[in-house]
Amino acid sequence: DMDKPSLGYSAGDEIFAFVPADLLIRLKELASTATHIYLVDGAPNLFVSPTFDDANTNGLRDAGEYYEKTLVFGERRGGRSYWALDMTEPDPSLWSVKWHVEGGFGGTAGFQELGYTWSKPFFTTIRTAADTLKDVVIFSAGYDPLEDGYPEGFDDANENGIRDFTDSNSSGTWDPGEPGESFAVTVGGTEGHDTWNPGMDQMGRGIYVVDLDGGSLLFKATYGETDVTTGTDQNYTAMTYCFPADISVIPLSEEYLLMYAADIYGQIWKITYDYLAAGSIQWAVKRIFTANPGSDLPTGTSDPVDIAAASLNASDAGRKMFYSPDVSFGNDWALGLPVLYFGTGDREHPRYRMISNRLYALTDTDTSADETDLLNLTCDELDKNADADGDGDFDTDDVDIQNTLANLLYDHETNGIRGFYRVLDKQGDCADDDFDHTGEQVLSQPTLFFKNVFFTSYQAEFGDPCNPQGNAFIYALDYSWFTAGLNFLLENDTEYLETRDIRDTYRMISGSAIPSGVSIITRDGEASGLVSAGAVSYTHLTL
Repeated sequence: DMDKPSLGYSAGDEIFAFVPADLLIRLKELASTATHIYLVDGAPNLFVSPTFDDANTNGLRDAGEYYEKTLVFGERRGGRSYWALDMTEPDPSLWSVKWHVEGGFGGTAGFQELGYTWSKPFFTTIRTAADTLKDVVIFSAGYDPLEDGYPEGFDDANENGIRDFTDSNSSGTWDPGEPGESFAVTVGGTEGHDTWNPGMDQMGRGIYVVDLDGGSLLFKATYGETDVTTGTDQNYTAMTYCFPADISVIPLSEEYLLMYAADIYGQIWKITYDYLAAGSIQWAVKRIFTANPGSDLPTGTSDPVDIAAASLNASDAGRKMFYSPDVSFGNDWALGLPVLYFGTGDREHPRYRMISNRLYALTDTDTSADETDLLNLTCDELDKNADADGDGDFDTDDVDIQNTLANLLYDHETNGIRGFYRVLDKQGDCADDDFDHTGEQVLSQPTLFFKNVFFTSYQAEFGDPCNPQGNAFIYALDYSWFTAGLNFLLENDTEYLETRDIRDTYRMISGSAIPSGVSIITRDGEASGLVSAGAVSYTHLTL
């Protein structure tokens, strides 16, 4: 439809420009060179209808009959609106605004909670009546700039990414009166230096499902002072934080839709639409995981008694999530269950190093979990040559630990274990890994491909003139065990034997900017992974 030389343009030409009405008044700000101005900064998505407008009902696509095309985009830091443009006609002079929704109390009815529109819109089709299918667009409620102030900014005098202070009373936390690096105070915070929001956000707390045709609201679940858990306008008292991440949308059929949405502090919410359920419960929302606070379980713990005795450590908190999970339906030990893969990291504060971040694998059993329901496999204990007991060598004791850990996962229906995690900044404490991972965090969505899950992470560097930016890491992990999916470290192999331990699970790129996620590219029956990391593009992941 777009190849229309008769209209005076060809592929690659700029043929259309659109300035959202809510941003028009801000164009004058572009005259300032002092600050970066955010306007339309959100990721667009184009919906192309599978059917065309068969005006003469002859079943053929005749001249002038086109497939409906709708472009939907948010503004990210630019504003609190989503826009839908009708781009059906080949002639761009005929393109028009299809609908527009805006957050805030002066915005669109039903969308008052909509924050800064960071979430990429996703499309699917659901059945709403026996003879009715609706194309819908799904997005989260977005970002609250209040979170820019958490962790609270500080004068990092020694440039280590951590607010340093003198712990005069050995309390483990900064108390008023104790000397330390000065810090800013964010509205809603405590008297001390807050590394995470101790209260709640004021916008962006929820998810929306919208009719693509006219922009009407079909379903929303947002924060409320009382729980309303049925119907199409639901409220949850636990939805206290904003949702900047894209939603993981899994349309299993026109009658059943599965979604996972992560809020900024690592609460993962499961949303389902079941057409065959009773009307008031067709939409169901459950919180299935909470990443904060973390567990005090030591890595590699295999004794069921010790695992059951693990508790949550209130000081190990503040993990943020800007990306929702990738999902597999089952793996070697979780047959038939959705398995969610995700990581934590603060995209807006990539140089802060005071939060302990994670990689996770979590089963969805339709119940809520926290880290005490997971195994700690920070040191890659299940890999074939892993020093699981940390005694400096690989022997039968390590094999015994591996067998016990694997059996705990196989017996998950009995013991309630929901998966495992890796503590990124503690990997350097492992017997097989001597690299300092302090400050490492996940700043992209993981990618599942052919029984491996690929993560990228970033670690800011300080005081090294040869590495002024930081380190990018590429992880290739077996989706069942988080063992090495690729043999990244050839130096620990022998002429006849390939060794696999934690050092084989990742590759580091020094002097890198924040890396992208892993994009899978296939050609001539071969698959490769592409990662962009600033000036560095690393393409040699043969899968």
